[in-house]
Amino acid sequence: MTNINYHILKCNGDPEVTGIRGGSNQSWFTDEFWERNPKIQNFMFGSDRELLHRGLVPDFDVELKRMFLDPKAKHTDCIWTGALLNGFIVSTRLKHLLEKFNLPSHQYYPVTFEQYSVKTKAVIEVGGYWWLYLLKETGEHTVNFSKCSFDWDYHARCSGLPKNVIPINSYQDYINAFLNCPPSLVPTKLVFNENFDRGLDLWSARFLGVQTYVSDRLWQAILSEGITGLEIRTIEQETRIWKITRVPYTKLVFNEN
Repeated sequence: MTNINYHILKCNGDPEVTGIRGGSNQSWFTDEFWERNPKIQNFMFGSDRELLHRGLVPDFDVELKRMFLDPKAKHTDCIWTGALLNGFIVSTRLKHLLEKFNLPSHQYYPVTFEQYSVKTKAVIEVGGYWWLYLLKETGEHTVNFSKCSFDWDYHARCSGLPKNVIPINSYQDYINAFLNCPPSLVPTKLVFNENFDRGLDLWSARFLGVQTYVSDRLWQAILSEGITGLEIRTIEQETRIWKITRVPYTKLVFNEN
């Protein structure tokens, strides 16, 4: 077993990059947007969000039209959008770069923004963006659960229930633990078997954490092309954050056999 060189990919909240003081979102979903798009609201925040969480394609055409963009927001290649629970909002330039790499099954849905111009005192339309929507890894066929480790202390704090460690030896054990005592368990060590596609350059998981992972070769291409709005965290950085916050991080382990 060896570790592959993946990094955790995140939107860059640096005000020098985004134009937004305080490191907050450049864009978010407004009440007006939801009023115009009830199907999208139900898809993202309805009672059953399994399609969204797994990255399965909905049965209607998705277009994120006239989304709010903060007047001070810079037009970065990745727009940090609040409450976007799957993927990223990417520019056409970043989309073209990603098309050269190995991604899981995914969709690009068109996005346009409305941004108030302080200079002209008018609302302008900002186009050339896409919602990169990813099919997520469930681990059902790719994870060796019996060799994984989970943070039961963190789970007890999140669930508000007494710590109750139970054996997790299969995908079904993991799902049963989630169904009987949500939220889902956070792995501190995630062991993949030979079924996992180690050629993927970008991926994220359902249940098994909220992180999106990027290969080093894709990240180097992002840097080389001068793509803006993204940053990475290394496992070393995640370790330091864990020591302060006690929010667990996940070590990825891959089976060579």
